[in-house]
Amino acid sequence: MIKKISAFAAALALTASAVSVLPVAGEANVTTASAAENTALPRKLDLTTSPFFPDIEGQNYNSCGAFSTTWYQFTYEARKALYNKYNQYFDVTYSPASTYDLLNCGFDRGVLPDSVYDFLKENGALTVEQFAYYDDYHRALSFRNIPKDAAELCKALGVRVENVNDKSFNCASASGTKRGIQLIKEMLNNDSPVVTVGDFWYSDYVYKSENKFEVKPEAKSWVKTKTNSNGEEEFVFTQALMKKYKNEYDEKGNRKKYEFGEGCHAFNIVGYDDDFEIELDDHTVMKGAFKIANSWGSEWANTGCIWIMYDALNLNSAQGLTYDSENYVRYGAFEWAGQDHNCFLYTIEAGLPDVKLVSEADIMSTNYYGLNVETKDFAANKMRSLNYHDVDSEPD
Repeated sequence: MIKKISAFAAALALTASAVSVLPVAGEANVTTASAAENTALPRKLDLTTSPFFPDIEGQNYNSCGAFSTTWYQFTYEARKALYNKYNQYFDVTYSPASTYDLLNCGFDRGVLPDSVYDFLKENGALTVEQFAYYDDYHRALSFRNIPKDAAELCKALGVRVENVNDKSFNCASASGTKRGIQLIKEMLNNDSPVVTVGDFWYSDYVYKSENKFEVKPEAKSWVKTKTNSNGEEEFVFTQALMKKYKNEYDEKGNRKKYEFGEGCHAFNIVGYDDDFEIELDDHTVMKGAFKIANSWGSEWANTGCIWIMYDALNLNSAQGLTYDSENYVRYGAFEWAGQDHNCFLYTIEAGLPDVKLVSEADIMSTNYYGLNVETKDFAANKMRSLNYHDVDSEPD
C-alpha cells in the first residue's frame, strides 16, 4: 500500500546569509550625519566622501532608474546597515542587472524607482560578484540576463529595503521650491542619498572633446565651469533647459519637436553647499548648489558629478535668469514629466531581516519509516538529512 506523507516542511535558516559571502574591507573611518541629532543643518555635506558610497560608474542601456536605486542608493544603505549591525565595513556593491533585467519585461525601456523599491523589498539584490553588471572588459552585458542560481537568490534575501521615504514639492512657485530645497537637505543629513528624476539631458550640453569634457558653445550662458580646490574643473548648471527641436525633420520638412518627458533621467543627489558660488556672464553671482552623482561613468564631467544651482530647481528663475525661449524650454531641475510640476524625492532604509525559506512537498512512499529526505542549508552550505521521525505530520 502506498503511503503519503503530506505537508512536509523543510525550513532553511538563512539568518547569516547576508554576510556569508560579503567581502570584508576591515577598518573604515565611518561617520554619519543625522538631521534628528542636529537641529541646525550644516552649510555643506558630501556623501560621496563616505565609505558607504560606491565607486562612480556608468549605466548600461536605459537602466538609469535601476542604476540610481540599486548601484548607488541600495549599496549605500546596505553597507550602512551591515556596518551598524556588525561594526565592520563590508566592501559590497549591488548589481543593477539583478533588478533591471527582472523588471524590464525583456525590453530596454527603463524602469521607475518605485518598481525597483518594491522589488528590493521582496527580493533584495545580487552583488556584482554574484551577478555581473559588466563583462571582463567592462562592457555592457545583455539586459535580458535572468539570475537563476537559487542559492545566490536566497542569499540576496538577507539584505532588503525596509522603508521607502518619499517626499515631493512643487517647483511652480518660489515658496514650493524653497520648501523642496530644505527637504532635500534634511534627507541628505539623515545620511541617505536622494534619488530623483529630471526632464532635461545633461549630455546635450557637456561633451567630450579630445581628452576632456567641455561645455557646448550654445550652452555656455547657463552651463558654467569653475576650478575647485583640487584643481579639477567642475561643471555647474544654472538652469535646466531642454531643446525644443530635434535634428530630425517630418515629411513636410519641419523640424520635429521633443515631447515633454523625452529627457527623463533618474540620478542621485549626494550633497549640497550653501556657499557654492558661480559667476554669470553679467557678473551676477549665484549661490548655493546641489551635487549630483550621475550614471555615465567616472570620466564624465567632474569624476562623474555635476553641480545644479538651487535656483535651477525653480520652474521660473527667482533670480530673473533668461534664456532663448525660441529654441529651449525651462523645467525645474528635479521636475518629473506630466506631474504638474511636482518633483519627487526618494530615500530608503535597508535592513537585515532574519530569513527562513520554507518549502512544502507531498512525498509518496511505500516505506515511510525508512524515508530519508535531504535539504540544503544555503547559508551554511551544508546538507541536512531528515527522516520520518523528524516530521510532525502523521502519514495517511
